[in-house]
Amino acid sequence: MNISQRKKIHIPVIKGFLKGKKIPLPPSLKGYRNFTSGLIKEALFQHIENFFGVSLDGQKKLSISFFDLCAGSGQIGIEAYSRGMTPVHIVEKDKKRFDFILENLKSFEKNGRRIHFHQKDFRRLADEIVLSLKTAVFIDLPYTFWKKDGVCYHIDQFFMKYLEHLKKQVGLFSQEQKERFAHIFFIQSPVPYVIPDNLKNSNWFILDVDIKYYRKHYLVIIKIHLI
Repeated sequence: MNISQRKKIHIPVIKGFLKGKKIPLPPSLKGYRNFTSGLIKEALFQHIENFFGVSLDGQKKLSISFFDLCAGSGQIGIEAYSRGMTPVHIVEKDKKRFDFILENLKSFEKNGRRIHFHQKDFRRLADEIVLSLKTAVFIDLPYTFWKKDGVCYHIDQFFMKYLEHLKKQVGLFSQEQKERFAHIFFIQSPVPYVIPDNLKNSNWFILDVDIKYYRKHYLVIIKIHLI
């Protein structure tokens, strides 16, 4: 979307206790500013509801961690927060974008629900993601990082780190924790993500992959349960 640097755009929270609250988009980069559409956003949260068997209406606090990686504006993280997920982690590497997020979203934290802000490369959050038994992760890496054949090395590296940390952590889990463990990943992309072999071929967790198409954007959904 080609948007004037001077024109301010706000995205409203769709559902939950912050419904209607407006989230400003950060300044454009090179004349362009991208954000996740309402169509993808609603689909994402419907999948989360089905996966965990919950209602994300914001009426109660749910102990389901949410990670908004490569957050940009942080709007997806705030939407998860509004719908009751906690804790929420909003992750943005770029300093200007991160400062913008802090300035505009820090005040949203209330009612004992937690938002954690990280100025980090999203790959460095792999170890923290592993520590939560029930987790949803949204990754919207800039499309310039994608190859036409569906390969994205940054996301491959993220999952490599995730699997390394998960394999170490599994030995510390009780049987009850293993049974409760449920992670769902959403990857927004211009082409379907090619799942690396080390993620597909495992005898210690169950992997389920689904790919949805929404108006020139793909949403790749990866579900992981431990065996």
